[in-house]
Amino acid sequence: MNATDKQLQKNIDQFLNETASLDPEALKSFAKSKKVYVTGSRPDLKVPFREISLSDTPSSFGAEKNPPVMVYDTSGPYTDPNYKIDIRNGLPSLRAKWIDERNDTEFLDGPTSLYGHERKTNPELTKMRFNLLRQPRRAKAGKNVSQMHYAKQGIVTPEMEYIAIRENQRREGMSAFLQTQHPGHDFNAAIPKLITPEFVRDEVARGRAIIPANINHPETEPMIIGRNFLVKINANIGNSALGSSISEEVEKMVLPLTDTRGRYFRQLYLSSHYVLRSDFFKGFDRDTFGIRSIQHFVHGLSGSFQANTAMQHIFPRLGLTYATAFRHSIAAIPGVQFNGQFKIYLPGILQHHHLVTGFYWQERDTLARLAFGNRFPYSRGFVGRYFSRMWRTSLDYHFPIWHPDWGFANLAYLSRIRAALFYDYTRVYSTNKQVSVPQRSAGAEIYFDTKWWNQHPVNFGFRVSKLLDRDQFDGFKGWFMEFIWPVSLTSR
Repeated sequence: MNATDKQLQKNIDQFLNETASLDPEALKSFAKSKKVYVTGSRPDLKVPFREISLSDTPSSFGAEKNPPVMVYDTSGPYTDPNYKIDIRNGLPSLRAKWIDERNDTEFLDGPTSLYGHERKTNPELTKMRFNLLRQPRRAKAGKNVSQMHYAKQGIVTPEMEYIAIRENQRREGMSAFLQTQHPGHDFNAAIPKLITPEFVRDEVARGRAIIPANINHPETEPMIIGRNFLVKINANIGNSALGSSISEEVEKMVLPLTDTRGRYFRQLYLSSHYVLRSDFFKGFDRDTFGIRSIQHFVHGLSGSFQANTAMQHIFPRLGLTYATAFRHSIAAIPGVQFNGQFKIYLPGILQHHHLVTGFYWQERDTLARLAFGNRFPYSRGFVGRYFSRMWRTSLDYHFPIWHPDWGFANLAYLSRIRAALFYDYTRVYSTNKQVSVPQRSAGAEIYFDTKWWNQHPVNFGFRVSKLLDRDQFDGFKGWFMEFIWPVSLTSR
């Protein structure tokens, strides 16, 4: 064995030993659910679903059992506990037998392009290559292998049956109550109550839907894109130019689909921005001030950890959110500002009630030569000035009042009326940060959750605040009403 062969074997051994497994976290299944399969008209047509178990419904005569719900599952074999994951061998060829039965393709000896030959024989790429022996296919002379061609010929393919079973989400086995939904607006769509393989074929033949089914990717699960079918979200996968392994690339696809970990999801954002602002003056001001430019950086950190929010909930039942921003000038005029906020969401006393606590902080330099915009959420009811240091704690209790589920033609839809009780405590400091005074308020709010043209959410309401301290702006103390949009209904 020469040096080249030894290096090649070393690369293969490294690939087999180090990159043949996935992170166990990426393979964890969703909470309170399991992967199940529904068999079609043939034994090799097994459609995966996610069966989600539901909690019992409390009632006056004990708990009422709820049947499980079947939903679309695109996680592939990674969430199947009975499947042994080996990323060296890739995914199983789900559609290979279906393609063979149509007898309209033929195998090639290998890649037909010079580039493909060079990549295949390059020993440096061995550790990045799947252990696949599958030969590439092409259509036989005079044949068309697209799903649209089969659909126009009146042929219902196994792919179309697979799609029909998947799109139905086992709705034929659901109770009438679970199949009840708001009529909404169909926007001229024609979605039947039950998706059949013939309906799938007809939609593809009409050109109103497509089935991506490349004959050289028999491992892909059949899916359809069209206005009369479920919405699909695309996830992309690619190799890094700096370096990556196959397991890392596969995890890029797996993690975005499973990182919610059942009821909870996490988010984390880091950012840094460069801002250049130039002010151009006209007339007399132009001769006096000329052109003024300000340059500054904005560094941000934000994130959240919270439970998925059901439609009947106003906020997450459990969760927290945080956000910070630091701004500093890099021009001749110095200026610094820091602001941050932290919120905690907790369940209230009754169902669908929420307790929200918040803490806010903003601080700027005492030179006051360059002042960034005021981003501090002052105590409600106050005018709110820009002080050198401000912090605030708040306590809100939110609860629903009524779900009218009422609409006016196609112009407006009123989904919910809700209310909130609040208490705010803000402390503001003098320019030298030596003297501070409180700015407290308490009150109530009522909100109307609507959708205009049945599409665009618009939330508005009214607020009544009791100012417990005199406003540092105009000395006002007492009751104050506002229209939350935000436009004040009263003047001082």
